[in-house]
Amino acid sequence: MRLRELRKEDMPLINQWRNASKESLRTSGPETLERQMKWYEDLPNRHGIRFWGIEIEPKYQEGDWLPWDLVGTGGFTDISLENRNAEISLLLNPFLRGKGYGEQAVDLLLEQAFDYMNLHTVYGECYYSNKRAIEFWAKMVNKYDGTSTILSQRKFLFGEYWNSYYFTFWGVLWNYAKDVSCPEVSPA
Repeated sequence: MRLRELRKEDMPLINQWRNASKESLRTSGPETLERQMKWYEDLPNRHGIRFWGIEIEPKYQEGDWLPWDLVGTGGFTDISLENRNAEISLLLNPFLRGKGYGEQAVDLLLEQAFDYMNLHTVYGECYYSNKRAIEFWAKMVNKYDGTSTILSQRKFLFGEYWNSYYFTFWGVLWNYAKDVSCPEVSPA
């Protein structure tokens, strides 16, 4: 898996995934393709935002290599260089759930945040209207010794108020957890 620059031609697919994942969105309804394109075109001019396309490795099939395959988008919003923190954002193809792509994508995004962007803290939020996301982010918090809390009645969606799951990762703990879970092997 790898991160790469977002491309204009990615927007129709990302728009499709976004609209198929309504329970996880911060917006109140579907996004038009025109608005998705405008969001992409405005990215270079927006301060404090950095997004990538997320691709899985090519596969060998019937005597030929298939190209890298876009499976999602992720990045950071509200990037504060002064405070060295940002909010994580992740949207994966909802038709590929359960394949481990989410965990790999978070690993890559946290690597970007802590090893390349020099952030100290990464935080995020998801709503209890999306139970799978709650379970996923709780797993990530546990993996990287993050912290979490519940904010009551934070989002009005589908005619009712939903609690949110708010979580935080710290670079120093992420690096420690990474080192502990992937020990270096010295040559024999």
